[in-house]
Amino acid sequence: MIGIEEDGEKRIRSRIDACIENFDREIVDGRPELLTIPMTEMLEEWKPEPDMELVEEVYRMLFRGWLLGMAHSSRQGGDDYADISMDFGLTFEEAIEFAKGRLSLTPQQFSRLSDDLKLHAFTIGRLAQLDMIGKVKDAYVRQLESSGMSLEDFLRDVGRIDADQAGFAGYYSTVFRTNLQKDYNAGKAYQMMQDPPMYLQFVGIDDERQSEICSVRTGVIRPYTDPWWDDNWPPLHFNCRSTVREIFAEEAEAMGLKVSPLPERVEEDRPGEDEDGNEITIRRNLPSSGFGRRPAIDNAFWGTTVSQQQRVADYMIQDELNDVAGRTICRDFAEAKAGFTNVDVSRGGIRYDDRITKQELETNLEVARPLAETGGYYVEIKANSGPEKNRQWDCILNGIEKAEFKNMKSNSYGTFKKEINKAKQQASTIVIRLRYSGQVATLSNYLADHGAELVDKDGVKEVMAMLGNRFVSLTRNDLRIGNRSIMKEKLSPIYPPRES
Repeated sequence: MIGIEEDGEKRIRSRIDACIENFDREIVDGRPELLTIPMTEMLEEWKPEPDMELVEEVYRMLFRGWLLGMAHSSRQGGDDYADISMDFGLTFEEAIEFAKGRLSLTPQQFSRLSDDLKLHAFTIGRLAQLDMIGKVKDAYVRQLESSGMSLEDFLRDVGRIDADQAGFAGYYSTVFRTNLQKDYNAGKAYQMMQDPPMYLQFVGIDDERQSEICSVRTGVIRPYTDPWWDDNWPPLHFNCRSTVREIFAEEAEAMGLKVSPLPERVEEDRPGEDEDGNEITIRRNLPSSGFGRRPAIDNAFWGTTVSQQQRVADYMIQDELNDVAGRTICRDFAEAKAGFTNVDVSRGGIRYDDRITKQELETNLEVARPLAETGGYYVEIKANSGPEKNRQWDCILNGIEKAEFKNMKSNSYGTFKKEINKAKQQASTIVIRLRYSGQVATLSNYLADHGAELVDKDGVKEVMAMLGNRFVSLTRNDLRIGNRSIMKEKLSPIYPPRES
């Protein structure tokens, strides 16, 4: 993917430079007093509009990576075909037209994929815009503090800080290359769903840069249907270069390929011995948080990671993501969907599975309406039926995020513990609807006591607490607080306003 990476880096760097120049004009030259306050406070006073040209460049790069992955997994193509036709030589538009003619994408699938990638690219591009502004701001503050000068004198004498000084190269490598690799491997997974192979082989790059996580998996061959792949699909960490290779029946039979034993699962570093009896440290070899999940049919692949959701909250851009979701993945909420009924709402969207029971629908609508009308979310309510039943999440938010609803009637600490423990096994986003204000203290106590565990052990990335039509979102940093008084303050926005 060298061609895509190099072209993408150049184009994205150009847009980041433009974003920094705008920051210099608006803040460094226009409102320098905002440099010295925290980023979140600055964004309450001044927040740049989304750079849609940056978003478009991210979209083009990731789309080409996805199509390249599909091409690499196509029986009619193979690696050489894909490299020549899509990684080098063709413009984005030419690559799209070429892919339409050679890959197994119907017009409907292509349109859906484009919408998915547009929301995905907006999330990555918008966060990159604000991340880099934050890095530039921090660089100015560090120089100011080390200079011992007044702000006025400092700004008169200091040179402008550019993207290189703010660490763009490292940021690009960590964020953009990782997401390109993620979408490339997701493209491979998508193509395999159309034409399933017999086996998959984990392919790592065996050099000094290879991580222990990938090293122990390199060369492993398992059936395509083996559940092991559900948690071992590359990339497995930031800057991961691994991929998977499909093996069809004819190749397996011709080469006499056999299934490999699974690598040992190591959850923490621990002492051990090598084959000669020497003492060594056996390194943790599980995928990093947010990595390794096989791209799923239910579209959850496009959801935010724990880190991304934290920054979405910090930068106060959830409304922007909801709006983009409504114009892309969820634009079909404006139409009737077979098997679903739409609900009239003033903002966002709600639809529900027609198989849902009346009681279940009434309960879930109590949660869904505030999410849509107050928060602007698009909520698709699932029926609690079928083989999954209570293990199934209650809804999909914005077409990508699995969420579990909990309507709390009791004010017992034990009941909160029991219900949240159920919810964390069903979805990474939990929405808790309280019935009365006295429950806020119980919820805040529970989250202060167990919030860090929910994030770090159970993979929960967001807890929404709701009272009436008001709700507040708690993300990673909030849930790790561990202080009951501070947690109660975090939940205070859901209290009804006092009458004057």
